[in-house]
Amino acid sequence: MKKPKRVSAFREALGAVEEAKAKNDIKKIKIKDIENPPFHDRTTVSEADIWNLANNIKEVGLINPVILRKKDNGKYERISGYRRIEAVKKLGWKEVDAIVVNVDEKTALLIMLSENIQREDLNPYDEVVSLLQLIAINLDMEEKEIKSFLYKIKNYLSGNIKELSEEEKQMKDVIDGILSKTGKYNFQGFINRLRVLNLHPLIIEAMRTKKLSYSHAVELNKIKDEKTLKKLIKETIEKRLSKDELIKKINAIRGNEIKANPFKEVSKKLRYFHKLPPEKQILIEQKIKEIQQILEQ
Repeated sequence: MKKPKRVSAFREALGAVEEAKAKNDIKKIKIKDIENPPFHDRTTVSEADIWNLANNIKEVGLINPVILRKKDNGKYERISGYRRIEAVKKLGWKEVDAIVVNVDEKTALLIMLSENIQREDLNPYDEVVSLLQLIAINLDMEEKEIKSFLYKIKNYLSGNIKELSEEEKQMKDVIDGILSKTGKYNFQGFINRLRVLNLHPLIIEAMRTKKLSYSHAVELNKIKDEKTLKKLIKETIEKRLSKDELIKKINAIRGNEIKANPFKEVSKKLRYFHKLPPEKQILIEQKIKEIQQILEQ
């Protein structure tokens, strides 16, 4: 495990942004001189959302400046403010209010993720991915490493692991601080939300583009047939099914699946055949022989 080397640089960069806002150190930057970063924020923004923001800016003005960093080629790289820039383009603006900070690429990504997580309209999938990436970059770790470490802390808190090293305790404190700053999750809540990473791609797409809720997504993931799942996702969104209504539909579908294939549930239970009492094992073996005889007739 590596020590959290970037935390102080990240805090200094955020401090610089807040200081610039406090001093009203805002510059007018030509939009044509603003370039997109080499990374992206993984969020999905619809054309309708951009137009709604553009109309809002037209009425009340641009309240929050975008955040940029100066590049060696004289241009500026966007750190945060993609939607605002696209919105003012719709209005025909040639310049945009901006705060320019002097940071490296990784720190710029940290600021972008931090700003992104604060968005109220961020969908559950992108929210978890952004938080995971924010934690990973803060600790100079790969996302796979940080996921493994998060589960290690979970086992420590539940008593399955007796001790963490001093370095691991420091890393846990960093993670707690990041989660606390977002105001959205405690540690256990964030661990639970990591399950969104393993949802069916159709469900993830619906969460990102159609605002499917986390609780609905988890229930929908119980459906294994892709055609059925696609149909039920559409029905859930269009009819705005409550969680209870969705659960009833899923139970009905899964019940029909069992009726259509009565051996599906039986085969699952037979996996634990060796754990059954001897008398039950003997009875099951007899029944299997009877079934084999019927099939051979």
